[in-house]
Amino acid sequence: MLYEAASIDGAGKWKKIVHITLPSILPTVGILFILSMSGLLKAGYEQIILFQQPPTIPVSEVLETYSVKVGLQQGQYSYATVVGLFQSIVSLILIVTTNHIAKKSIEYVVMVTMLITMIGGGLIDDGHKRIYRRKNI
Repeated sequence: MLYEAASIDGAGKWKKIVHITLPSILPTVGILFILSMSGLLKAGYEQIILFQQPPTIPVSEVLETYSVKVGLQQGQYSYATVVGLFQSIVSLILIVTTNHIAKKSIEYVVMVTMLITMIGGGLIDDGHKRIYRRKNI
């Protein structure tokens, strides 16, 4: 319905994308961005364990493999728990920060898009358009 109204108003494909499609999908993009940040510290534990060889162990150690090796092989269960808890806290901080950034970005983009739509639709009179119209009269 919005696309039909935009077509009647004379909007081309690019204006439909900028003024209808992008503002419509911004909340979904924001949620996907937040959810993708939650898996940032997950390195794929199984693949790393399978591909670790003695020469590559110093450069292929990540928090997940380190906590398993310390906890299970060395028997330091409390230290391995702290390492896992540290990873969870860092992930939580990343998610909260990303959520804050996404909310501010989405609000800003929606506000700018609405302002551009209002200027383009003639609801707000732009000074440059007024001067251009007077010169051509």
